[in-house]
Amino acid sequence: MGERPEDRESHWWIARHALAALLVALVLGHQVAGYGALSSPGALLAELHADPADPAARPWGLGEELPYRYRPLFRALTLAVYALLPPSPETFYGVFVALSALSLLLAALSCEWLLRELGYEPPWALGGMALFLLGFPVLFSHDMPIHTREDFLGYACIALTLVAVARDRPTAVAALGVLGAAVRETCLLGVLPYALVSRRPRRQVLVAYAFPGASWLLLRVVRGAGQPRYDYLGVSLQPTLERPAEALLYLFACFGCLWIAAGWRLLAQDTPARHPLLSRRSVGLCFLATAATGWTLGMVREARITYILFPFVIPLALDAFASERVRRMARSPWPWLAGIGVLGAGASGLLWLASDPDRSLPALRALFGESFHFGVAQRVLAEFGGEQVLVEQAWASPLNGPWVLLHLAASVFLLVGLFATRGAPRDAPASGPSDSPADP
Repeated sequence: MGERPEDRESHWWIARHALAALLVALVLGHQVAGYGALSSPGALLAELHADPADPAARPWGLGEELPYRYRPLFRALTLAVYALLPPSPETFYGVFVALSALSLLLAALSCEWLLRELGYEPPWALGGMALFLLGFPVLFSHDMPIHTREDFLGYACIALTLVAVARDRPTAVAALGVLGAAVRETCLLGVLPYALVSRRPRRQVLVAYAFPGASWLLLRVVRGAGQPRYDYLGVSLQPTLERPAEALLYLFACFGCLWIAAGWRLLAQDTPARHPLLSRRSVGLCFLATAATGWTLGMVREARITYILFPFVIPLALDAFASERVRRMARSPWPWLAGIGVLGAGASGLLWLASDPDRSLPALRALFGESFHFGVAQRVLAEFGGEQVLVEQAWASPLNGPWVLLHLAASVFLLVGLFATRGAPRDAPASGPSDSPADP
């Protein structure tokens, strides 16, 4: 006797929440035990510019500075919960971590909901949610230089807004856009493609843009009054211009091999996309908006900014992974040889770094900056108890380097696979994640 539909849905509900909770615990646990802003209450208070005289009373001074004043919602929520408890650095730290975990859980479940709304079957939607939670800007969220604060809640707002866009609900789009504008200005990306996918009258579409836009503008007028001018271009572009290799490294790390898979699927799209949100027009508009603002008014190395493209990159990558072309790649020896070769060469390089980090790392840090952790930390002299001792100098997880290496090997696998299978006859569309899409 077959499983009833309601039982199947119940099982998937349990699976998605259990997987999301497990991966969120993994991400936050990794950060709490790591090197970044969540490594200790003191590290978090330093990151948030707490008042040195009384950090327990004013733990988040950064939120009163520009441009952070324009992102009040998560800070206000955190301070409101903190006000209900006995004040101390440890209490604030616990509240911040707990609300960050809840925000990330909401973002993960919202991502999975969006994928199902776009037509993905539950197993593929769960896989997409896992890809989201294991992405570089999430897994290393509080490492330097990513500096995650309200971004988890922002990811949730973007995904939920796009669910409303996919359902063509202008009132919900407007309401979620207003909410997102108070979280972070990048959340307006969820509203951006609405005109390209909606079948509503133009007046309703304009309303969906008007309220979030007015909210964004009002925040700048009210919260920016009397504040010194903030040099967005100067502050944000300087690190990119000084170290372009560092910017390219974090740009690749943002999605890793998903960049290759999603780009291939998008450019090979000679059949209609599974949903208008995944069309070239919609994806191109959102990518250009992110590049034009996030890479100029924000720092490229802060990969969390580029990661707002996850609602487009992840589903396009899923479509690519489900295609018959990838199955042909898996049967060809050349992609495997290339990918394993890159993995072996990279592992050898990391072992060479580990053999004498004090000699080899300074040159890499001069090129890629001091934040990225290649898996081996440079040691510096520090004084403890009147003695000079060597201590590791690191501000990020030692998994940075291995994570990028794995994605570099997977990217080479895909690129060589595309070349190796280019002459094969085109197959019938694969069923893939659902009955659409066509095989690229």
